[in-house]
Order: sequence, then C-alpha cells, then structure tokens
Amino acid sequence: MFSILFYSKLLASVVLFIFGLRILSFNLLEVFEIPLFRLFRDPKGSTPKAMLKGLSLGAPSLEGHKLISSVGGMVQAGLLSQRHALVVTTFGQIFSLFGLILALFVPMEKGIVMLGLGFLPLILARGKWEEVFRNLAFVLIGIGLISLASGLLNEGILILQSHQELISSFNSSFILSVVTGIILSFLTLLVLEKDTILLVIFFKLGLLFPNENLIFLVALAIPILGSSLGYWPLANKSNIYGKRFFKVLILFEVVLIALVIPALIRYPEIFYSPVRFLLLVLSLRVTKFVLLLIFQPILNRVSLKLFPQQGHRENFQLGVLGDSRHLSPPLALIQAGFHLAKLQSVILRMFDLVHSYATDNYHARNLAKIKDYERIIDNMQVEIQSYLRGVSEKELTSHQAYTLQKLVLQSQELESISDYIDKVASYLTAFLESGESLDSLKESTFSYYLDVSKFYSQVTVNLPLNVMDEKEVIEMSKKIKSHGNDLRHSLGELVETHRIGASGLLVLSDLFNAIKKIRSHSLKLYNNLL
Repeated sequence: MFSILFYSKLLASVVLFIFGLRILSFNLLEVFEIPLFRLFRDPKGSTPKAMLKGLSLGAPSLEGHKLISSVGGMVQAGLLSQRHALVVTTFGQIFSLFGLILALFVPMEKGIVMLGLGFLPLILARGKWEEVFRNLAFVLIGIGLISLASGLLNEGILILQSHQELISSFNSSFILSVVTGIILSFLTLLVLEKDTILLVIFFKLGLLFPNENLIFLVALAIPILGSSLGYWPLANKSNIYGKRFFKVLILFEVVLIALVIPALIRYPEIFYSPVRFLLLVLSLRVTKFVLLLIFQPILNRVSLKLFPQQGHRENFQLGVLGDSRHLSPPLALIQAGFHLAKLQSVILRMFDLVHSYATDNYHARNLAKIKDYERIIDNMQVEIQSYLRGVSEKELTSHQAYTLQKLVLQSQELESISDYIDKVASYLTAFLESGESLDSLKESTFSYYLDVSKFYSQVTVNLPLNVMDEKEVIEMSKKIKSHGNDLRHSLGELVETHRIGASGLLVLSDLFNAIKKIRSHSLKLYNNLL
C-alpha cells in the first residue's frame, strides 16, 4: 500500500511539474518572441549585452537545462561565440529560478484557485485580444499546475517519512551516501531533463529527513551547478564548436560541484527553510557566473587545447544540440529566426562578391567564391527546412504556427534570391565570353544591380522581423522596377548603335531578368517578415 500511494503521488507531481513548467514557459517565451529576435541578432557584443541576453532567455525559460540546450544549439549553428555563450548561460541560470520560487512559495490551495481562474480568460479569448487572453490563461494554469504538483509531492513525502528505514539503508557509509546522491541526481536529470524539478524533489526530501539528508545534500549539487551534465552523450555527436562549449562548461561545472559538495555536507542548515535554500541556490549560481568571468580566458585556451580544429573548418549546423527535438516550440522558432538572419548575411556577401567580380576584371577567384556561397546557402536552406519540419510535428499555438509558416516562406525566398545572384554571375561570365564591350555593360547594368542590392539590404536589415514602413518599401520597389524597364528599352539602342551584337543582347536580356527576379523575391521576402 505504501509503495502504491508514494509512487503514484510522486509520479503525479512530476507529471504536473513537467506540464506546468512547459505551459508557463511556452507562453512566456511566446510573449518575449519578438524582443528575443531583436536581441540575439548580433552573435557577438560586449559582456553586458551577453548578460542581457542571458536574462531575457533565462527568465522565461524557467529551466537552466532548457536554457543550455538553446544556447548550445546557437553555438553549434554559429549564432553565438563560445565566449559569449558561456556568459549567456551562466548569467541566464541565475534568472531561471522562477519555477523553483513558485514550487517553494505558492501553496497548493492558492494554486488550485489560480488553476480555476486560468479558464476564465480562455472564455474571453475572442477577436483582437485573443492572444493576450490566451497567454494570460495559460500563465495562470501553468502556475496552478506547479503549485498543485508541489502539494502532491509534499503528501507523497509525508507517506515516505513513516518508512525512514528506506533512506537509512543508504546512509550506512559516507562514501555510499555520496555516490548514491550523485548517481540519483544524474540519472534523474537525464530522464526528466528538468533541473527545477530535481531541486524541488531533493530539497523537500531533505527537509523531511533532517537527520539523514546527506544523500539529498549531495544530489542537490548537480541541479544547482551542473545542469549541462545531462548533455554529455549529445555533446559527443556535435560539431567542434558544440564540443568546445558543452564539454568545457561540463568540466567547469564538475570542478565547482566537487568544491561545493564538502561545503553542503559541512553546513546542512540549508534545509531549515525554503528562503534559506533559495538564497543558497541564488548565491551559488552568482558565484558560478563570477568565477566564469574570472577564469574565462583559461577556459577558452583549455577548449582549444582539448578540441583543436582538425583538417578543414567544420560547417556550422542546427542539428543534434538544440535541435527542434530538444527545444520547446518557441525556442526552436526563435533559433530558426537567428539562423535565417545568418543566411541573409551570407547573401549580402554574395551581392558584394558579384560586384567585385564585375569590377575586378572578372577574377576567377571571386566567381569560385560566389559558387561556394550558393552551395552553402542551398545546404543551409535544406537544413532549416528539415529543422522547421521537426518543429511542425509538435503541438503549436495559432501564433506559433503562423510564425513557422512565415519562417519557411522566408527561407524559400532567400534561397531563390541566392540562385538568381549566382545566375547574374554566370550571365556576366557569358557576356564576357561573347567578346562584347564591358563598358556598355557597366553603364547599363551596374546602377540597376546596385539599386536592387540596396533594396534587399534595407528590407532584410532585421530579418526575420519587419522594421520598414510598407508604403516606403512599395515606393522603393516601384522606382527600381521603373529603372529596370527603362534599361530594357535602351537595349535596342545598344544593338542599333552596334555597341553589342545579337548574342550579347540575349545574354544581357537574361541578366536583366535575373536582377528583376531578385527585386521580385526581395519584395516577397518583405511580405513574409514577422
């Protein structure tokens, strides 16, 4: 009877914790979606900016484990440098304790009330306020589920308290207790992937076993300081950038855990009150962040020494760490947006390379770079489509489904633009090989090409977000279209004056069509921005 009651309440509380944290985190991240897009667009920046990124991502994530998954994926995709990512991670973990605060301080009775109140906004979710009411409803429901889970856990542990011989059997020796605590915590982290749940479970167990809490004291060290330990198996499958970030972070956390465990054993008073415990977790995570800032140069050198670059430079990728299987839909969509922004910057480089190719005597090296970039963009587009396909298999809100659709369309338009830029380079080569005068080409084409390049740059300046006025964009597009039509009418004059031949005219016509298509797809891309 004891086993059934205890394990049923424990299982119910864990399930409610998972769903409560998930619902609350999903809706908070959805609210912060646009600010996060803007903030994470720059992959570098100063330490204060990295701290701001950690705060903005850690607070709505509610989980240090989830935060690390997201940041690791960005490192692997080339969206964050290792130095920047370590600061984002450790500082963000300080602010990912909101779920723990709810579990420790919101009583079960108030949680039930909030759970009931959460259904009222769902009834009012109509019209233009639908998203606001829906987010409010699920925030209240998430808080209610977390407090309800905490209450069920208390009831289950009270049942366990009358069977202290189960806990005492593991405290027969100091070494056995320490090893048991580490194994118990590590395995639970691997299974649940929720460090907040571990903190609540082990703290409450230790609170009700004040004389035999050595196991729980040791077990707490991992969720407090070592949230990344659960990613060791996945880190082995990542590219070199993911390996450096994850394994150096794991090494750093293991050293801190080894230092903290003796202190926890020496001062077991942390179980005396939830307030004291919360202050301990907060102080240890702040200390972890400060130590990281102090020893970061050493950690960077260690990462380069342990994981040197082998052979050619590895490609960045979205897969394995931080992919759509290991992220909640809001985080996955945000990360996909960062990857699209990177793709947009690669296309800007293609524009510059084509211009350099035409003005630098058609150097073959520039043409080779253009072809390489076009292949890279094709691969990136395939990768992001596959990534978003994984996101689409999850349960999405209407807003998330809309964002997903827009991101898919953006990736398609970006890939089309890169194809036409590559065609421009090919037509320039064909025009050169036809033996026509390059001066006529430069006079008639370059101003049009530069206008289109500038148009693309302006409408995608903050991709995947829209920051330009629609009327201004349409006006720019019309002017460029008119410019292109004027140039097309002038092609006949070039033939009549014998400045180019018929073969050159055909190539030049194809060239103008390719540039025209770039403008058209840039306008379509603008219409699909968020």
